[in-house]
Amino acid sequence: MKLSHPTSWLILSLLLILGCSEYTEFSGYIVGVDDQPIEGVRVDFFVVPDSHRASATSDSEGAFRVGWDGVPDGDVKLVFSCPGYEEYSKVIAKGSGEGFMEHRIVLRRLDADDVAAD
Repeated sequence: MKLSHPTSWLILSLLLILGCSEYTEFSGYIVGVDDQPIEGVRVDFFVVPDSHRASATSDSEGAFRVGWDGVPDGDVKLVFSCPGYEEYSKVIAKGSGEGFMEHRIVLRRLDADDVAAD
């Protein structure tokens, strides 16, 4: 959908503001142990125990942003996965305030033996 008229943008903005009373979002950066950004990391957002809500993929700067319309009724689990790297999970306790922080996630490369075993 192409929105080129300023009124179209205004209407879309109002719909987004009025239509989304609450939104939960997590964002941050994913880097390797060498502190270099990792592109293409899949980030899955779950409400614990295992209710999948949303997914995102890190960009060329390792940045990610994943969110969901609504407020989770429990703890949130973020799972970070990328071929060639160890999977990493982070659980954020409901009401901890960690959702408002920018997260820095460090992924470790798999050993050549680990990759061959897959």
